[in-house]
Parts: sequence; C-alpha cells; structure tokens
Amino acid sequence: NEGWGQFDSDYAYMLIKSWDSTRIVDSTSGWHMQNDTDIISKHIYFTPIVVKKGNLPWCLTEFGGLSLRVPDHTFNYKMFGYKIFKTPQSLEKAYVKLFERSIISQIK
Repeated sequence: NEGWGQFDSDYAYMLIKSWDSTRIVDSTSGWHMQNDTDIISKHIYFTPIVVKKGNLPWCLTEFGGLSLRVPDHTFNYKMFGYKIFKTPQSLEKAYVKLFERSIISQIK
C-alpha cells in the first residue's frame, strides 16, 4: 500500500506469480507504477477520476476517506479519515453524493 514503502515491486510480482500464477497481483497498490502488475490500481480521494484505456483492468482500490466514529466499535480513540462525520445520516448522504458524482458518472 502507498506510504508503507515500495521495494522492488517487479521482483515481488514475479516471485508471487511463480508461487501461484492464477492469482491477480496488485504490485503497486495506489503508488508508483512499475512494469509488472495485473491491474492498474488507483487511490483517488480529491481529484476527478479519469479512467484511461489500456491493456490492463483499471481498479479504484481506495476511494472516499470519509469516517464516522461508532461508539463501542473502535479499537482506539484515534480516527483516520479525510473528513469525519458526526451522524450515520450525514455520512451516508456524503457517500451517496460522492459516489454519484465520481463513480456513476464514469459508467458509459
């Protein structure tokens, strides 16, 4: 995953494929594309989604970044999210709007 460090992605891809060639390998999940991967993996939060045609499947592998604290359903106090909501209704409304604007508009 991006930010966790990327080391020799092409080698890791080839090694995994040598163990099991039937598995789909996302060798650079949302990070700097290398040469060997089975999918184009994108993490998009704040910019318009532009799907480019190519030879590999294009996958939106992270999206949204919206958060809601649910009492008794967290393992620590710290929360992660690019935008934090106070109610389930406000979170749902934001996701519906984001999904319609960013995902549905891509369907042709």
